[in-house]
This record gives sequence, C-alpha cells and structure tokens, in this order.
Amino acid sequence: MVRSIYTGYRALFFVLAILLSGCAGKAHVDAEVGERKKEFSYFLGRGDVLRVYVYGERDLSGQFVVGEQGEVNFPLIGSVVAEGKSVKGFEADLRTSLSKGFLKNPKVTIEVLNYRPYYISGAISKTNKFPYKAGMTLLDAVVVAGGYTARANKNLVYIRSAGDNVDKAYDLSDGDNIYIYPGDNITIPESFL
Repeated sequence: MVRSIYTGYRALFFVLAILLSGCAGKAHVDAEVGERKKEFSYFLGRGDVLRVYVYGERDLSGQFVVGEQGEVNFPLIGSVVAEGKSVKGFEADLRTSLSKGFLKNPKVTIEVLNYRPYYISGAISKTNKFPYKAGMTLLDAVVVAGGYTARANKNLVYIRSAGDNVDKAYDLSDGDNIYIYPGDNITIPESFL
C-alpha cells in the first residue's frame, strides 16, 4: 500500500513537472535558442535619425531620417541604402557616391542622433516602449522599465530582434549581461519555482 502511494506521488510529480514546463514555454512556442554578441555593434534601421556632416559642404550637411524603405534621401545623389549597415559602412557609401562626379575626396562623418525604441513586456514593472541609448544592456533595459517583478525569471529572456518573426531564448543563468538593440522586443518570463 505504501509503495503504491509512493508510486502514485511520483507519477503525479512527473505529470505536474511536464505541465509546468509546458506552461513556462507555451507563450513562446516559436522561440529559438539565441546567441548575442557580448560587444556592441550597431546597424542602422528604419526610423533612425542621423546627423551627416560633409566637411566644407554646408548644403550637404544636416539631419536625415532612415525612411520606411531603409534609405536616406541625400542631396545630389538621391536615395542611399542605410538599413543594415554600420555607421562606418554608411559613411563609406556616401563618400563613394559623392566622389562620383560631385566632390573630390569628400570627408563624411555620421552620428546617430535618435535610435528607434525598444519594447519590453512580461514580468517587469512597466511594460512599454522606451527610448534606446547606445550600448544598452539587458540590465539597463530592465532598470529603465522599473525592475523585475517578484515572479520574474532572471535566468531567461526572450528577444525578438527588429525584422525577425521568431523570439530567441537567452540563458542568463551564468550571470551574462547581453546587449539590447533598437527595435528589440524583450519578454521577461515568470518563474514557476
């Protein structure tokens, strides 16, 4: 009799463990395991506001927005693709385009004035979109959003990068702090322990 009760409890515990593990991942069925670089590297995207300075050319210098097609409309040369390029890569593209019959050896400098926001939800005090700052980490994003709730799982996070359709799961149990990028959609899951 004692043995059958013990076997019954083991079976019940096993079923509960399966159900709880299913609940923990149910909201993120399409999540993949993700890898994020530990160093910050930024690529331009739609909605970024740039300050472009062309040395000695006041009429070519100013503020520009990366448009809905991922391009910047630039005087003299027209649309130049910016989306997906680093700031240095976009500078090089502008230099090349300007040197083709417009300027001799142009010097171009670009600064990102305003990044697109990031979004955070789940077991966090304030779920919303927040302004992005260069070099922001997950811990920074959590602090801006008012911190974790008491039920938050601090060892796991789901992030959907701008333009992706799938959340990626990141294991933070080893204490790593990962970089967040503009347009990221961050979900902090609840802990069931």
